[in-house]
Amino acid sequence: IANITALQSCGTDSCDIDNTFTVTSDYAFANLSSSCGAGGTIEITYTVTDDCYNSQQLTATLTLEDTTPPDLGNCNISDETIECAGEDNQAIADAWNIANITALETCGTDNCDNDAVFTVASDYAFANLSETCGLGGTITVNYTITDDCNNPTLLTTTLTLEDTSPPELGNCTVTNTTIQCTANGNETIADQWNAQNISALQTCATDNCDADNIFVVTSDYDFSNLNISCGTCGSIEVNYTISDDCGNETKFTATLTLSDDTNPDLINCEVLDTTIECSGENNETIANQWNADNITALENCAEDIAITITSDYAFTNLNSTCGAGGTITVTYTATDDCDNVTMLSAILTLEDTTPPDLVNCTVVDTSLECAGTDNETIANQWNTDNITALQSCGTDACDVDNTYIVTSDYEFTNLVTSCGLGGTITVNYTVTDDCNNSQTIAAVLTIGDTSPPIIISEGYDGIAECTGTNPSLNEEYIEWINNYAGVTVSDNCSSVTLNIIEGEWITDGCTNTITVTVIATDDCELQTTSQENTFVINDTTPPELITDLETTIYFCNELPPVPILEIEEICSEDTNIMFTETIEGTEGFDDYKIIRTWVLTDDCGNETTEVQTLLVDPFCNCLDDMFISKAITPNGDVYNDYFKTEGIDDCGIPSLKMFNRWGNLVFQSNDYSSKKGRWRGTSDGGVTIGGENKLPTGTYYYIIEFRNSNVKPITGHVYLSTK
Repeated sequence: IANITALQSCGTDSCDIDNTFTVTSDYAFANLSSSCGAGGTIEITYTVTDDCYNSQQLTATLTLEDTTPPDLGNCNISDETIECAGEDNQAIADAWNIANITALETCGTDNCDNDAVFTVASDYAFANLSETCGLGGTITVNYTITDDCNNPTLLTTTLTLEDTSPPELGNCTVTNTTIQCTANGNETIADQWNAQNISALQTCATDNCDADNIFVVTSDYDFSNLNISCGTCGSIEVNYTISDDCGNETKFTATLTLSDDTNPDLINCEVLDTTIECSGENNETIANQWNADNITALENCAEDIAITITSDYAFTNLNSTCGAGGTITVTYTATDDCDNVTMLSAILTLEDTTPPDLVNCTVVDTSLECAGTDNETIANQWNTDNITALQSCGTDACDVDNTYIVTSDYEFTNLVTSCGLGGTITVNYTVTDDCNNSQTIAAVLTIGDTSPPIIISEGYDGIAECTGTNPSLNEEYIEWINNYAGVTVSDNCSSVTLNIIEGEWITDGCTNTITVTVIATDDCELQTTSQENTFVINDTTPPELITDLETTIYFCNELPPVPILEIEEICSEDTNIMFTETIEGTEGFDDYKIIRTWVLTDDCGNETTEVQTLLVDPFCNCLDDMFISKAITPNGDVYNDYFKTEGIDDCGIPSLKMFNRWGNLVFQSNDYSSKKGRWRGTSDGGVTIGGENKLPTGTYYYIIEFRNSNVKPITGHVYLSTK
């Protein structure tokens, strides 16, 4: 219409009077050629005709174009906060994103969009979650909403997965706890209980948004907060705070009660029924002490905290049995600080098991001189006196009146004859107290002879020459002692026996002296005063030589060894031998001799001198056939393998010493001959070569000496070659 109106007057035509033209058009909206949405193009041909019907055509195209993006003014898509759900977070975020997309597809408006349904694109990915705490965080998502003509509108929104829920303690078993109270371990128990609670609360709580389900637990625990109830017992209320990764807290309170509901334990106590010997006047003191000891023992052995022991003991509760004895039943009560009680009963028995003490009684063994036919009358009276004395002489702490019942088994016919008209009667007396405890005392009545034999001759001392090292075997001494040293006695009442007692031999090495005691005893074992006599044995005999020392001739250097002497000495333990050897004459001549002298002296200075003369054959040279090696080669080829000497064995007993050129002794043989003690180039010590103590090549020096000989030492040198 606008185009037609314009064309009616916008043209020019000089022939047209008013320049107003007739305009026609082939316009029809149905000819709209669609492009996108409700838009498109219409090509219209206008015919402009002047008054003379001259016409001009003009073509114009109308384009209905959509360049406006969707309008989201009606959409409710905005930032959103959702409670964190742990493992379900992704599902929640996925659903949130899908819901946003679904809403954006229809909530927008666009005049040119045919159906108002838009294409929505999203850069959502759960992996884009930016963690804040725990499993929570934020995701920013960009949505692109496009209409039919691809006009986009951008929308950005943020999803926050937020943890505002504190830990859940439904699975935790940390509760109020009651534990048995102790004397000095309560703080340790409470510390452990609190530590265990903290440890449990760190893992027993649950929280969907906590990454590891390990929580921070704090406690206001302090053992000094213990509210004492009794003794060391009481309770502590403890507040625990359990925090998750996002600082959400759950408060929890638990109470520890240290309770004592256990009675004192007396199982280790040995306070038992006790029997104590009755002590008469001291019974109450004994009972008091027993009770006090029991209380002390219970205080020490009872197992509980702060035990108090009480007793219903009273000595007046004694239940008498016999004499001053009886029984007392006592109940002990053990009470702790929390009023828990254990009771224990014990019975004290003051028992009299001790018979009367007869130590003060003078009823003892008695000896009366024999009175012949009056012996029975004497014995009867003795027995009656004993019974009377025993009825009151004894003591017994538990007997009320100290008067006893005495019985006796006395009968004179029980006399056991000992000697003459005398003899012995053994009588047993039984003394019984109020509790039937009895003591038996035995007394022996002896009727006998008390007069010893009389000495007539006091005897004589003896003397003899030594005949051996054992003086007791001297025949003269034996004869003297068999004669009781000449002592004689007599006794008017019975026969007499002589006994001799030998003393100890006293010796000074040369004289042996002994003192003997002679005692005379009659049939009633009565003895005289002992009589002493002395016997002396002297040693004046010198030692005697048994060995035969003959004059001997020897040849060359075969000097006979000094003989071992056989000596007979019958009295002394030791014989001192002094040996000397002298030479007379000139060696090599007929008058040459060796004189050996022995002086034998015993312990008493008795002396014997013995002499042996040795004559020598002067016509002898023991070294006439001597041969000594000049060199040796000990290489195992059997030639010159050792240092060889010949023709020297007759000169005595040789010894060999080998020296190196520095004068060091390298080899020695004290028993050397042509067949013994051979030197094979080895060393007893010092510098050697090889592993067999072999000496190095060189010149060595020897000395050969002869024992028991006057032959001078032989010296020289020998060459040792190791090749």
